[in-house]
Amino acid sequence: MITLTGRIEHIEKIKDDGICLFEFATPDGNAKRAKNGKVYARFISCMCYEQATVKLDGYWKNMMFFALRMTPVYMGEEECTKLLATNAEGIGIKSAKKIVGKYKEDLYKTPRHKLEYMLHNDFPKFSAKKIGNICDVLGVVDETLKKLEEYLLPYGVPYESIFYIFNENRERSLLFLKHDPYGIGGRAGIRFAVLEKIAYDLKIDAYSDIRVRGIVHYVLNLGTNSGHTFMPMDEFYQTVNRISKSYAYKNEIPEIILSNLIYMDNYLYIDEAGITFRYLYSDEVKVTNEISILDKGGELLEVPDEEIKEIEENFEIQYSDTQRKAFPLVTRPGISILTGGPGTGKTTTVRGLIEWYHRKNPNKEIALCAQTGRAAKKLSESTGYPASTICMLIDYRPFSGMQSSSKDKNNPVEADLIIVDESSMIGTRTFGLLLQAIKPGATVVLVGDEDQLPSIEPGNILHDLIASGRFPVCRLAENFRQGENTSIIKNAIRIKKGAVPEKADNFQLIQVKNDTEAFEKIKTILTKRYDREYPFYLQMIEPSYKGAAGVNAINRHMRKLLKRDVTRKVSEEDKIIFTRTDYKLGYMNGQFGIIKEFAESGIVVYTDNERVLLPYSAAADIEPAYSFTIHKSQGSENPVILIYLPENPAVMLQRSIIYTAVTRAEKEVVIVYENNALETACKNNSMKQRHTRLADMLTQQKKPDI
Repeated sequence: MITLTGRIEHIEKIKDDGICLFEFATPDGNAKRAKNGKVYARFISCMCYEQATVKLDGYWKNMMFFALRMTPVYMGEEECTKLLATNAEGIGIKSAKKIVGKYKEDLYKTPRHKLEYMLHNDFPKFSAKKIGNICDVLGVVDETLKKLEEYLLPYGVPYESIFYIFNENRERSLLFLKHDPYGIGGRAGIRFAVLEKIAYDLKIDAYSDIRVRGIVHYVLNLGTNSGHTFMPMDEFYQTVNRISKSYAYKNEIPEIILSNLIYMDNYLYIDEAGITFRYLYSDEVKVTNEISILDKGGELLEVPDEEIKEIEENFEIQYSDTQRKAFPLVTRPGISILTGGPGTGKTTTVRGLIEWYHRKNPNKEIALCAQTGRAAKKLSESTGYPASTICMLIDYRPFSGMQSSSKDKNNPVEADLIIVDESSMIGTRTFGLLLQAIKPGATVVLVGDEDQLPSIEPGNILHDLIASGRFPVCRLAENFRQGENTSIIKNAIRIKKGAVPEKADNFQLIQVKNDTEAFEKIKTILTKRYDREYPFYLQMIEPSYKGAAGVNAINRHMRKLLKRDVTRKVSEEDKIIFTRTDYKLGYMNGQFGIIKEFAESGIVVYTDNERVLLPYSAAADIEPAYSFTIHKSQGSENPVILIYLPENPAVMLQRSIIYTAVTRAEKEVVIVYENNALETACKNNSMKQRHTRLADMLTQQKKPDI
């Protein structure tokens, strides 16, 4: 182990894995490879601050110093106070002054477990997490963490994963990891190839339950992350053996061993369709059973033509024959579907359905909702009726401070007609929560575009409901939209048919030769057109996180351009996107917001027109949103959409992806594409169908027990 002491001069780069590369000035005689007294070193980004004086413990490799541990050298009270107030999550300037004033040099000299005890006694209002944050910023080392670092860092495990394992298991961290690296390591986000190498080095038997279960759960999670709710058995066996042979062990798993384990694993469910996690199967069963209660299969009633004419006169519009066929959807208790592409008049039709229903049923309640706040706001503005997110409709808002529980059949949503917009983006779990909150006899109309990408969550609700043939469906096809976005609609239709879009004043096509040229073009566009006062006016979307102009690269560039604190993953005034759904905290995968403050009590975020206070643990589910993936753009619309299409990965060049991207724009589309990437995407209609059980369950009206 080599020790270097000096000052962090300049942060060069923060990599995707959270590792920070920085220039380190040291007069230390151990720095023999330093040039002009400077060293290039790497450590976890959240611990690196320019001008901080620190001690690094680590090793040299390929002219780079890899720090295993960083400990701040004692600094004066003012500097130390600033360090804590700026970088310790949950600690403000007042608290920092009290801490530094009380302990002074003891902050650095006291072993971690003793300092934690002292802080607990002297500052009883501090939570365990807040105390841990203080120790982390000061570089106070825990012996267990030290051993865990020394064990995992040679495998290239990110520091975030190491800290996760430590925080979850504390003094038993290393013991649990060595017993089952797949379980604890998988939850910590360690790459599977690394888990295989760790297990191999630990001499865990290739056919042991621990390893086989680790592979099985990894394979099923791959499917879940792709939106599948199950995996066919043939595909499952093939994938398991491909994965098993791909890394350290390089073996196949005999079918008898694999079968014995999966049939004994209580977390799994197997039937004639395939294999899945039990919770995913339960979600689909729940939806099926809730639908059987809500929808009794009644017939649509006829809406007199003269009543539709009254609506037309009131709104000063004229409905097409197809739009007129949509009105009976609100006459039937249960579920009905209104689908169509952009510009086909879905919103205008919905407005008419609501007006007609209200005239016929003046004493009945109407509720409008959508998956995200942005979609709900758009629905409200276009119809003139209040709209909310699904979570708000079912009174599921734990982050708001309200002590309310989810709605259910005993405490249902008091609405007789419920309109659900952007229903293509609703996953199975969310749809189940909604259904259980609807009272029997209510009418539910799902509105969406069946050609959009399916939901980020597992499931394919809109597609499955249509495919089941159980519910009335009205398809709108005629394009009514005129004006500045006509070219957007026309090009969306062209893409849907497999043709390449055409240039127009508000539809730019910029061809480049490689990702380097693409990055320069995109930088120019963003620099000229990004509006700091209206950060969501222009939004960049693209298929991949990786690459010279991928999501990660663009977000790093924009944060530097806007002078954000790049030593942090996100900072104040960053526009952000949530990358995971947390029903308990009340945020959804793909939901957007703006970070306003890192307060002592938590992270203040403005999202969906609401100020929310989130615990600092939620930071793991937050990423910058100057660019994000096309999949996460579902349900959102922005005036200007900037799209980047790289040649690789080719698997992402699909018609449904480019169609979804283009239809996110309200006023203008700019597409930057490499070589033939745009043509390839438009012609490729081979997107693999999601594996779901719901359509079959609904068709057969299965009611299996869990």
